[in-house]
Amino acid sequence: MVQEFVLIVAGVSVALSADSALETRREWMRETEYLEQLRSDLNENARRLESAIRLEEQQRAAAQTAFDAVDQKRSIPPDSAQAWLIERRGLFYSDPRLLSGTFSALTNTGDLRLIRDREVREAIIAYLPQIGADQAEFDRWVEQLLPHLERLTALGFATRPAQDSYPDPATRAVSAS
Repeated sequence: MVQEFVLIVAGVSVALSADSALETRREWMRETEYLEQLRSDLNENARRLESAIRLEEQQRAAAQTAFDAVDQKRSIPPDSAQAWLIERRGLFYSDPRLLSGTFSALTNTGDLRLIRDREVREAIIAYLPQIGADQAEFDRWVEQLLPHLERLTALGFATRPAQDSYPDPATRAVSAS
């Protein structure tokens, strides 16, 4: 009877050990999947940010060209104003919309415990608030831009009637100067 009990206990112990090993393997696989997705998201975010920076530089140059011409009181043909402000997006801004879903999933589901590297866990925890802070700063800059755009648009409506070929009031405002 004691031998049977020992065999049963040993069998349970082996079964528990096998279950534990299987669960550990599953957690390592989930960790690997998360890390691969994080790497993919970070690479995509870097691509989006680089693209947004290039676009912002292009937009800034186009807007600066238009506003310099207005400041110098040069006559600006409507097609030039259209090119600077609309086609080259001088009146627009970029919005890279960074990916954060994997970071959120890790922190909101408790799966962050799957990440064994302490430094990686800490970086994941710090990343979401940083994206939020960066988005808030971006929104603040856009808010500062809006009154100028509204003023330029109002000036376009006030200075020149709409023409079929250049319906944008900001374009009319710049070309009317």
